[in-house]
This record gives sequence, structure tokens and C-alpha cells, in this order.
Amino acid sequence: GTPRRDCSCRGTAGYVHVSCLIDMAGKKSDAIDLSKWNEHMTLGVSVGGTEINPWRECITCRQVYTGTTLKQLANAMEEKYDNDDAHVFWRNATYDMLLGALAGDTPARLEVLKKRYELCKSQYQKEVLAGRDRSAISCTRDLVNCITNLAAGMMALPSLPPKEVVVALLDEAERYAEQRRPRDGGHLCATVLRQRAQVEMKSGNDTKALQLLTKAIAIFETNEPQYKQTQNGFMDFWELSDMLILNGEVVEGYDLKEEMLMIGERVLGRDHPLMLKRRRELKEGLDRMGEGLTFGRAFRNADDEDRTIATGFCYTGQRANICGVAKDQGGYRAYTEEKDGSWTQSFIPFPAICLDEGTQIEVFDKKIRMVW
Repeated sequence: GTPRRDCSCRGTAGYVHVSCLIDMAGKKSDAIDLSKWNEHMTLGVSVGGTEINPWRECITCRQVYTGTTLKQLANAMEEKYDNDDAHVFWRNATYDMLLGALAGDTPARLEVLKKRYELCKSQYQKEVLAGRDRSAISCTRDLVNCITNLAAGMMALPSLPPKEVVVALLDEAERYAEQRRPRDGGHLCATVLRQRAQVEMKSGNDTKALQLLTKAIAIFETNEPQYKQTQNGFMDFWELSDMLILNGEVVEGYDLKEEMLMIGERVLGRDHPLMLKRRRELKEGLDRMGEGLTFGRAFRNADDEDRTIATGFCYTGQRANICGVAKDQGGYRAYTEEKDGSWTQSFIPFPAICLDEGTQIEVFDKKIRMVW
């Protein structure tokens, strides 16, 4: 095979054949004593796990394989373990690795998730037939997560499946999740609620989506008081801020975004790719709502429609007096000054105006109005 240089140490020669990596990974994985494995042990030290995954990371420097090498190892791992009931542990690990290697290929990932769903369901049924207390079946967590991921993947397809198909999947996930409630405090149920919120948002039911996600986050925080400080918490609260804005709670939504950015930068670091992406998204969102405005957006008209609430220059270079914000139309109601000194009623799209220096935001009982 083709020599690769895919980790930091690169061995003594600086290169390694993929076939050699595959052979080594197979031997190392077979040597792991699974009889001592428990639910607190996880694969992949590069991602915070307790044990090295020889198929996913270099056993010497522990750097994760990427690109073509990762895909070749994932395919070799699938060939070795797929449909092998004697190696269920490694079949699960195979599907995890394939999902990572197939990032961006939604149809292919869905096929992997379907295989994993069948495996998890089979393991669950074996536990039930063995007389195990359903609340104590640990593979239920994998089964619920697999079903919710399957639902999320279906919603990411260019052609959406019927809503009832996705809802039926989540109904199934919820039935399994309820069995674990006595032991996990409803954590799995909250996972399902979070995905139901996405379904409702995709359907245009913004209020229902907000209610479901709020309920899910409340459960997560009950089980983990510092949930807001975690990466999963960051993602959920950021999604919550978007839903608040969609429901017209603009101030609360942007306040939450600012708060989460501060938390995220403190926990993950200001230069973390996720933080850079979210800060850019926030800036773009604020810019769309009106160039020159700082935090707290005003989608409230003045009491008097002809009263000037801010002044500036529009993109044509004309002086402009803004009278209100037309959110649905995506711009400002304003009067612009003509060359002869007269004023014409106009509509100025976001963000084609530069507000005069010193423009501020004033808040009255959670209703916002621009003042100067």
C-alpha cells in the first residue's frame, strides 16, 4: 500500500504502510481484555477516553488518524468486525469510527446508523430475554442515542422524510428512555426532547420547539448543575438563543448568546474553532439587523410612526431619519433627504445605513427603542 505520514511520531522510518497499520490495529484490539471492561471505560484517549483505540489513533503518540488513512482503517475495521456477533464491542466501535470517517456524507452515515440500530436493538432484546431489570440495561443508552441520531440524520437529508416517520422513531426512543429514568434522572428522556424540538423547529412550530428545548435543558441542569459550562450545554443554550429570537424574544436571545460566548471562551478558549465560528455568527446576525447598532436589537416601532428615533446616512449617501424597524420586511422605515432639501418617505434594507456616532439602545419593560 501507499506509505503514509499521519501522526506526530511517524515511527523510526517516518512513514508507515496502511496495511501495516491495519495489521497492528487488529492485533492490538484482539489483545484488549474485554472481560475487565465496564461502562466507565471508553475508547479513544485522544477524545478523552480511558483506553487507546488502535484503529483510530497512533498507539505511540496517540494522535488521531485523519483523511484517507482514517477511511481506509475504518473500512478495514468494518470488514473485520461487521456481522461478527462474537465481537459486539468492536462492532460498536466500528460504527463509531465509520460515522467519523464519513463526516459530511449524510446518506452513508444513515446506513451506518441503521446497522448500529439493529445491533443495539439485538443486544437490548438479549438482555430482556435474560430477565435483566430494564432500568439496569446499560445498552439502552446506546440504543436511544442511536435512534435520535438516526432521526437527526434523516432530517439533514436534502429531501425530508414525512414528519410522522421521524416522530415514530422518537416515540420509540422515548419508550426506551423512560425505562432508564429511575437510574438516570430522565437524562435520556431529555435527549429525546431535544431532538423533538428540532423536529418542531423544522416544521415551523417555533413556540413548541422552544418549550421542548427549555424542558430538556431543565432536566440536563437538574442532573448536572454545571451543564451550562459543558460543550454539550454550550450547544444546547446556543440553540435555545436562536429559538428565543425566532419567537420574538430578541433581547433575551442575544443576551444569552453573549453570555454563552463568555462561558465558552472561558472553558474552551477564545481561539477554539467553535468559539470563532459562533462569534462570527453573532457578528453577522447583529450586522444584518442594522449596521452601527451594538448589543440589543430594536424590532419595535416608535409610538409615533413619524417620530425620528435615530439618524444616519443610508447607502445612497443621503441623510436619513429612521422612524421604525420593519422586521418582517427586513429594513427600516425612514425619511431620506433629497438634493433640494425636501424629505421623502423611504424604506432602507438592513444593514444599508450607518448610524450617527453616539447612537444607543434604550430598554423599557423589555421593549426596545432606539434613541439618540
